[in-house]
This record gives sequence, structure tokens and C-alpha cells, in this order.
Amino acid sequence: MDAGIAGILGAIAGAAGATATAAIAGFYGLAQARLEVRAEHERIVRETRRGAYANLAEALSKANDALQESEYTARACRQIDQAHRRELIESSMEKLLEADTPYGALSAHQALVSVEGPPPIRLAASNATNSTAQYRLSITKLQTALQKSEPFEGAVAAALKNRLAAIEAAYKFETIAADELAKITERAVA
Repeated sequence: MDAGIAGILGAIAGAAGATATAAIAGFYGLAQARLEVRAEHERIVRETRRGAYANLAEALSKANDALQESEYTARACRQIDQAHRRELIESSMEKLLEADTPYGALSAHQALVSVEGPPPIRLAASNATNSTAQYRLSITKLQTALQKSEPFEGAVAAALKNRLAAIEAAYKFETIAADELAKITERAVA
């Protein structure tokens, strides 16, 4: 083989090697860019959901705490004479009105979670807000029984049952929310 042909073959081999190297680098760069875009997307999804979940969890906690104050005040009526009972009933009703602010925020927070979250989160959010609504209703029934001087032991038992259900449902929502956020983190890292 003469030197001219050897030079041409060498140039072709060099060009092919350079092209192959550039193609491999390009494919690697594209794959890396896709991974970075995916990780950024997962981060945005996680942050959006985390905010929605945290806001609902905080609203549930505030609503249930405020409702509990109203319930405890109403329950204190069992241990007080009739003359002072009216004051406690009014105080319980005032506390229930104060609970309306955090309670009223629940629907907006639940709506955001329903839009942002997967089905297990939507169900847990719905259960938690419905349980809190049942708790609020049971306190209203307790107050009504006290105002009408009707037997109220059944209403006290219902309020206790509904309070425990509301707290449990809020805890389940928080647990499922944490699990779902952990899954997003795992997907971003994988």
C-alpha cells in the first residue's frame, strides 16, 4: 500500500473515531440533561405537594384543637350547677365560632390536595376533613342538648368518638402524605 492510500485511510479512521466520540458524548450529554430535567420536575412536584399537604395538615390541627376547646367547655357543664351552666354553654358556643376560621379553611386546602395529590392522598384528605366535619356537628348537637336541658350523655359520647376519629384521620393523612413525598424523592434519586 502506498503512503497516499495509508494517509487517506488514517484520516478516515481518525474522522470516524472523532465522529463516534462526538456521538457518544452527545448521547451522554442528552441522557444527563434528561436526568437533570426529570430531577428538577420531581423536585417541583414534591415541593408543590409538600406545601399543599402541610397546609391541610396545619388547618386540620388548628380546627381540631379549636373544636376540642369548645367540646371541653361544653363537657364541663356536666359538673356544674344549673345557674352557671348558661355561661359555660355560651363560652362553648363562642369557642365553636372561633373554630370556624380554621375549620372554614379546610375546604380550600383539601381542594388543592385533591388537585395535586394521587388517589391515596385525595382519599385520606377527604376522610380527614369529613371526620373533622362530623366532630364539629357532634359538638353542635352537644351544645343544643345542653341549651334545651336535654340528656346529653349520648352527645358527650358522640363528641368523644368523633374527636378521636378526627384525630386518627388527620394522623392517617399525615402518614400517607409523608409516604407519598418519600416516593417522589426516591424516584428523583433513582
